[in-house]
Amino acid sequence: MHRFSISRERSDAVGVQTVMDVFEVLAHPIRYRIVTVLASGEHSSGNLVDLITREHRVSKSTVSWHLAVLRDSGSVIVRQEYTERWYRLDEDVIRRLKKEVRTLVKLWRCRIGDVDGTDPLAAFSRERIQKARKMAAEEDRVEAMYTQGTV
Repeated sequence: MHRFSISRERSDAVGVQTVMDVFEVLAHPIRYRIVTVLASGEHSSGNLVDLITREHRVSKSTVSWHLAVLRDSGSVIVRQEYTERWYRLDEDVIRRLKKEVRTLVKLWRCRIGDVDGTDPLAAFSRERIQKARKMAAEEDRVEAMYTQGTV
């Protein structure tokens, strides 16, 4: 298996620092399975290795490598208890995933083409683009109010 380096932060095309894309973390089936298992709570490395090696027919070192990728990306939190490591999902992963999906929804709403489905090649009018952007901004404002507890 080919090893690659993953850093927690990277620079995107416009120079803004962003946390590693959550979709990159979940792109591999083994990491996705580990995350789904950890969504149920904390698990020992031994239990995770046993489960994943059995389900995916991979070596223990492969599972350990994927656990390290998850740890290095900030997706899991690890604690040591005697000789065992215990892994749990960092709640920030869910927030990052929700943020990425919201971004995709906003892009979808502001896309070029016909939103109503009558003509897929029709271009947006200036008013329709502005309306879609206002709707997305209003959703952000309402969500921020809920997050801050003002609603």
